[in-house]
Amino acid sequence: VESLEGGPKGVLEVAATCACAGIIIGVMALTGLGMRISNMLIALSGGFLPLALFLTMIVSFILGMGLPTTASYVIAASTIAPALTQMGVPPLAAHMFIFYFACLSAITPPVALAAFAAAGIAQTGLWGVGLCAVNIAAAGYVIPYMFIYGPSLLMIGDWGEIVYSLITACIGTICLAGGLQGWMFKSIKWPQRILLIIAALGLIKPGVVTDIVGAICLIAVIVMVKIGYYQKEIDLSPSLELGAK
Repeated sequence: VESLEGGPKGVLEVAATCACAGIIIGVMALTGLGMRISNMLIALSGGFLPLALFLTMIVSFILGMGLPTTASYVIAASTIAPALTQMGVPPLAAHMFIFYFACLSAITPPVALAAFAAAGIAQTGLWGVGLCAVNIAAAGYVIPYMFIYGPSLLMIGDWGEIVYSLITACIGTICLAGGLQGWMFKSIKWPQRILLIIAALGLIKPGVVTDIVGAICLIAVIVMVKIGYYQKEIDLSPSLELGAK
């Protein structure tokens, strides 16, 4: 009985959101606004793909403000995806790029509904929770770009390349977490954190050269941590005892 009661209540929110999203999509289709936004993105970027991806990310955040994931993705995909596909991006990579940032709009300030809801539960500051959420989910802001330049992460290509890319990307994600949180086996300093972030970017991006650079940075950090570089502790107890005597 409780399930029969809770099911329709849960559907109401989703149905209302999808209905509103359908109205917005219909208006964009009838007025041609969706294609205008796509043409504006291409014009503003000047055909330069990295800039177009950055602008697409910003628009995805704006369109996703205050909306559930499904609605924000549907709206963003109907307006932005054509611009990326026109610039030669594979459709699957373009939609996954938009989908990721549509999801992340829920934790990205200034309108981060999920983070603000968590702040209300924790009874703490809104911006602090929002920035903490961005820090924890930092890998999610990097990986969508790698979908564009490395389709093997989307299971496109031969199996050997796909498995290799997935392994290096997972290691890179761990490096990114360690660099942002300042931890690799133990607490690390900023020089090591910067090396870890460089290693993360190199390993997440598919490619032999970038993987080699990332692996070198990661090995350097591991060596520095193991030998205690930057973190040598000086034992002052003998000097203190001598001074006391």
